[in-house]
Amino acid sequence: MTVGKWAGAGFAGREVAAIGTSVVRNASAAEPSLARIDLPLGPLPARLGITVDDSRDLRLRLDIVSAAWLLYGLLEPRFELDVGEALSSGVPVFRAVGGSVLERGQPALGVAVARNIFLSDPTASGGPVGTTPDPALRQTLHHERVHVLQQDFFLAAWSEPLTNAVFQRVAPGRWVPAHLAVDGLWWVMPSLRRWIYSPQDAYRFPTELEADFLAR
Repeated sequence: MTVGKWAGAGFAGREVAAIGTSVVRNASAAEPSLARIDLPLGPLPARLGITVDDSRDLRLRLDIVSAAWLLYGLLEPRFELDVGEALSSGVPVFRAVGGSVLERGQPALGVAVARNIFLSDPTASGGPVGTTPDPALRQTLHHERVHVLQQDFFLAAWSEPLTNAVFQRVAPGRWVPAHLAVDGLWWVMPSLRRWIYSPQDAYRFPTELEADFLAR
């Protein structure tokens, strides 16, 4: 769904995937499948937690790492926020102005970082996109959307629970899980790919293989 060609496909796909992730997380905690639902608020760096029991609790949390990268994209003159694509994709989408985004120092068609997507300018010269046809750029967007789903899952299943466990050990930090979604391990997967594979072989990393397959 998230790679569908219709408007809003990315948004809808991200929310459906979040429900699935919530079911997995609830099962691991021996709770009913829909006991707690955690939904990203589309392109906003926030998450809505819904507790489906007698309390009917709603809790809004700021995704602080995603917010930091969103702020970077908004303040960096090289990038422009594509509002229409962001609303359709359910994630901030930035386009480089007359240039290419860099990954490991090399020009790339696009990159997803902490639930933000950065795309190269298709009119850029001297980069990887100067003669790249539009379908290839659309394929890149779909590829990066899948990476966002992976990042959502990693946040919910691994990063946030571990980070919260650390904060729970100190009294001042106990308010954090209620108000912030802290992706303290957002850097792990990119670092592993960088350490294990050369730039030429990075496509062999499991998250890249999955994104390539699902983005077709």
